[in-house]
Amino acid sequence: MTKLTGTAQKMLDAYGGEDLWRNSTKIDALVSVNGWAFRLKRQRPFREVQVVSQIANPVVDFKPIDRSHNFGVFTANETRIVQGDGQIRVRRAEPRAQFFYGVAGLRRKLWWDRLDMVYFAGYAFWNYFTLPALLLREDIYWRELSPNVLAATFPDSLPTHCREQVFHLDPNTGLLRQHDYVADVIGRRAVAAHVIQEHGEWKGLPYPAPASSPRDARTGPPRRARCSSTSRCMNGALGRDARQAWPKA
Repeated sequence: MTKLTGTAQKMLDAYGGEDLWRNSTKIDALVSVNGWAFRLKRQRPFREVQVVSQIANPVVDFKPIDRSHNFGVFTANETRIVQGDGQIRVRRAEPRAQFFYGVAGLRRKLWWDRLDMVYFAGYAFWNYFTLPALLLREDIYWRELSPNVLAATFPDSLPTHCREQVFHLDPNTGLLRQHDYVADVIGRRAVAAHVIQEHGEWKGLPYPAPASSPRDARTGPPRRARCSSTSRCMNGALGRDARQAWPKA
């Protein structure tokens, strides 16, 4: 196992510690989010969507994903929209490649369908929710750029915004303060950051609260957006099924 840098260990400890993240299996959150990516790609915002994310693998469920109360299912290699009775309405294999090549890639520069949004939101939430666990993965190369600043190189096998990303920690708490990346599936000019203005807490576990403001990393000032996660909980180490433990605001 790779030894964590001082900054990586500081972040891991701030978010509950190694034992918690190695022994937990999933995160269950109630999410409302709106912002420039939704408007740019002509997608409806998320309003009180239950997002259930596995920790060890990039698998995320969205309930519901549309007005018909279908579910969205994200995995690294496939996206699906599933009816309440379990029947698959539509599925798409290798969804990431379709953002970049041919007529399919051209269409996605203009607008997305709901499967595209399942892919984008799926990998984004998996990365955001499981960040402390990502510090423990052998397939991600972490390095310390300076005290309280981490850089990560992601492998091609993991779905994420881009291969190279930077994470800024609060020097006093070790909690995430800013996350810099390029949203490749939106476009090479989608140079952005999430500025975490505050954290909430669930049973002593901190999580980024309703205050994540995306900004253009080239121009500086945050752009207004609404992003809230009213609950975040994990099963396994906490000894309860996440759906039962899920508190509602």
